[in-house]
Amino acid sequence: MSGGKAVINPLLNIAGRFMTTEEKARKEPHSQGKGENMWAWPIRDAPKGCMLTDVNAIKSADCTQLPNGDYKIVIVQKNEKNPEHHRPHHGNSAPSKIGGMFMPLSKSDVDPELAKLDKIIKDAQYDMEYYNCKATLIYDPKTLHVKSVDHILYNKITMSGRVVGISAAGWQVLIMHYQIFDVVY
Repeated sequence: MSGGKAVINPLLNIAGRFMTTEEKARKEPHSQGKGENMWAWPIRDAPKGCMLTDVNAIKSADCTQLPNGDYKIVIVQKNEKNPEHHRPHHGNSAPSKIGGMFMPLSKSDVDPELAKLDKIIKDAQYDMEYYNCKATLIYDPKTLHVKSVDHILYNKITMSGRVVGISAAGWQVLIMHYQIFDVVY
């Protein structure tokens, strides 16, 4: 980082408005009841669980059978800069490859929050590079049900800007971990 934390920390705090800590999430997990709006499972406001149709977006994939007969499927996507997540008006597709399988924090989320701070933060520029985003699913072939989904997204945020005349530039990695477990059909 060059310059002052007075610039970078407010920019990073914007990302925190969309997140919670693992500690808090474990104490207060979010539960979805049968028939309720599955707004984030695992893709935000999507009509299905995965909308990725381009196999070229996959960096690696692995499927292993577990001792209990279930399958563990691990998929890692290729890097993508400034991906956008699905929105209801997108229909059955996502505007980005990462957004077709994950729920990334995107510029369309951050920009409105950043606009609220336009009197404090000036000339804010940023990019988000998602890399090594990994989905791990546990699948029961007997019931044809997914038992759990574990998403880990790595987002390198590179930013610059001015706060009260102080200019700064730097980067930070935001790690987003979504866990869906105890799935009951």
